[in-house]
Amino acid sequence: RRSSDLPNDPLNWSLGAKLYQFALLIFITAFTAATSNDAGAIQDTMNKQYGVSYSAMNTGAGVLFAAIGICTLVLGPTAFLYGRKLTYMLCILVGLGGAIWFGFSKDTSDTIWSQMLVGASEGCAEATVQLSISDMFFTHQLGWSLTLYIMATSIGTYLGPLIAGFIVQYATFRWV
Repeated sequence: RRSSDLPNDPLNWSLGAKLYQFALLIFITAFTAATSNDAGAIQDTMNKQYGVSYSAMNTGAGVLFAAIGICTLVLGPTAFLYGRKLTYMLCILVGLGGAIWFGFSKDTSDTIWSQMLVGASEGCAEATVQLSISDMFFTHQLGWSLTLYIMATSIGTYLGPLIAGFIVQYATFRWV
């Protein structure tokens, strides 16, 4: 893609502005990946304290992945119609609400439906972040930028549950 003469074209931003925006996108990606994968670290505690079965937690994971798919499908066009900033803010707030709800959950329905909100926030990283990265960098720069995006997804996916395990061990599961 070619840059235009418009000052608001992301391809015309300074390197500092691009890197700042890119760092925010990478943080959103890693954070949403971590929050969508940390429920597995507290399954034993939820089972012992509240009797939430492992099959119910698996159902919650299924609802989470269904919400990721649906929100990815919905947020792509929404970002073009209403702007990406709105979708980012909406996803962050929905993910925060899902995480708080999951922290206060005491029964099976709470654990399942809170995962729907957490999955909806992950849809932002799956749909909108990739669009923003491809708009900020030229084609020959997409290799390293998308590699860092994939690394952020992997880091959040694998380190999120690890960190959650330490939190459960040294605090309570509600702090995850």
